[in-house]
Amino acid sequence: AIRSNNINAFENDAEGNLWIGTGQGLYILDTQDRLMSMNDYIVSASQESADDNVTDILYAQEDKIFFATSDRGVGEIDVKSGTVRYNVPEGNAAIPFHNLLLDADGRLWAGSVNNGLYRLDADRNRLVSRNPIRELSNQSIANLLTVDDEIWLTTDNDLVSFRDTSDVNDPEVFCYVSDMDVNFSSSASLLIEDTLVFGATEGVF
Repeated sequence: AIRSNNINAFENDAEGNLWIGTGQGLYILDTQDRLMSMNDYIVSASQESADDNVTDILYAQEDKIFFATSDRGVGEIDVKSGTVRYNVPEGNAAIPFHNLLLDADGRLWAGSVNNGLYRLDADRNRLVSRNPIRELSNQSIANLLTVDDEIWLTTDNDLVSFRDTSDVNDPEVFCYVSDMDVNFSSSASLLIEDTLVFGATEGVF
């Protein structure tokens, strides 16, 4: 099935397994070169099977795999127990998500398509809208990365950096440049020493 599938994302876990995000679900290529779908991997037969469009995958050091989907929020697999659950946005479970990030404090962030930025409230199993700039709430998050304790993101043509240290106060914004002359490419960002590099329509930014 994977041969005719669209491959969107890759991620390795601590055991060396390769996780593959596709247009028809999540697959695992283990260290013995065995390929299985997430439906084969999860242990509970009562859990929902999933053939979601998986757009990004993130391995967390506590042996969790997070994966962004186009219509079911952000999935979360416990690698040790082989169980899965879905974290959905408050009030709208159908928001498509594009990219994932763990910040310096271990909190999960998810960039959406046309609905801005979300942060996972793990206690409530919910994704909460958390936009450092109000104008981001109806935009797509093209790139999402962290440098030390700052989060950097781009939309199509905006660049924002901020620090989020409180559940009450607004995030502290350090950089906000709007309506730039370049359009940022999706998932094209890299930290090289002390320089952030973004792919854009006009080359490298």
